[in-house]
Amino acid sequence: MTQPPYMGQPQWDQAPYQAPYAQGVPGLTPPTGTPDPGLDKPWYGIGFMDAVVRVFKKYATFSGRASRGEYWWYTLAIVGLNAVAYTLILTLGSRTSYYSGLVYNGFGQALSAIMSLVSLATFIPGLAVSWRRLHDIGKSGAYYFFAFIPLVGPILLLIWLASPTVPGPNQYDYPPGTVVGYYQPTSGYATPGYPPAPGYPPAPGYPPQGGYPPQGGYPPNPPQQPYNSPYYQ
Repeated sequence: MTQPPYMGQPQWDQAPYQAPYAQGVPGLTPPTGTPDPGLDKPWYGIGFMDAVVRVFKKYATFSGRASRGEYWWYTLAIVGLNAVAYTLILTLGSRTSYYSGLVYNGFGQALSAIMSLVSLATFIPGLAVSWRRLHDIGKSGAYYFFAFIPLVGPILLLIWLASPTVPGPNQYDYPPGTVVGYYQPTSGYATPGYPPAPGYPPAPGYPPQGGYPPQGGYPPNPPQQPYNSPYYQ
């Protein structure tokens, strides 16, 4: 769904509406190649390398949100790295002894030590991005500890981490009170009776609550001057 032009205004995916955050809103197809919104905002539509680099840039940042792409691309990178490393250890770095089981040679010992250091280095950023991913669906990051509940806990956590963004500002938006997006509402944003649907434009936070643009009542009728903010200029 695209925003219909109003009195010659451009489409939502054209300047100045270039809001990659609209990807978090159900029913919308975002522009391709969404730009980096900045480290203080979630990046919806992020690519593999950007996601890995971004997680390390936000190494111990537990506040804010993380998109599904940010979490799962990073997870794929870590799982893939471990799979390759331990395949090399099993094939080139060890042998099986009848008396002592698996025995590492020098290569296997060195690679095992390196992977132990990698595991330590990636623990905190992995926990942080999981924490932010839970924020993105409106849950406290402490829900991560459900993973320690036998059987059911890990399954629940996996479902939550794979869940889509919950539209609408919440208490985990970062930094608190910041209007996230390319629009910056000013005083006198809307005339009486506008916006036509609750939560549009959104209160401080991201992404816009409900549909984007709102269903019904758009454009305003009768034509007024509701667009007195930089978002509509």
